[in-house]
Amino acid sequence: MTDTTRFSSAAPLGARIGAICLVMPVVAIAVIVLLGAPPRPGELALALVSLALAFIVVFAALWKASAVLTISEREVALGFWPLWVTRVPIDDMADVSVVTVDPYAQYRGWGIKGSAGTELGRLYSAGGTHATRIRTSSHTTYLVAFTELSTAQRAAAELSAVCVSSAESSRNDSGQ
Repeated sequence: MTDTTRFSSAAPLGARIGAICLVMPVVAIAVIVLLGAPPRPGELALALVSLALAFIVVFAALWKASAVLTISEREVALGFWPLWVTRVPIDDMADVSVVTVDPYAQYRGWGIKGSAGTELGRLYSAGGTHATRIRTSSHTTYLVAFTELSTAQRAAAELSAVCVSSAESSRNDSGQ
């Protein structure tokens, strides 16, 4: 394995465009309120530049939004990029599996949904229905949904291999 292995699944084009269309008016209102509405004539250029920059940042973030799972020798980082990443130590892994999820029926949509401490767990989804599920020894559950079943299977296999390697290394270090 290389130092890190990354698996990701981007939102479908229609979902990204829809999210951008829904969020942009909110961004415009927020910028106008923060600058003080209505701007005075001399501040109009500042207001327009601020609004343009806010649009660019939000557009880029929403356009690149994806569910991610990054595996290293010590931890797995999973989340919904660029909004949220959760890091779980490899030594805390209890079970890794591939499951089918229905983000809308089980979690009310895609994004960051649910709670890690519940039976369903926390879902990071950009619209996929095939998830790599991680259960920890501290009784938390995380799922990263992918559009392709093969991606979820490869992520689970890679993570399982790292967990086995870590367990063997721990046994060797303790002299057993």
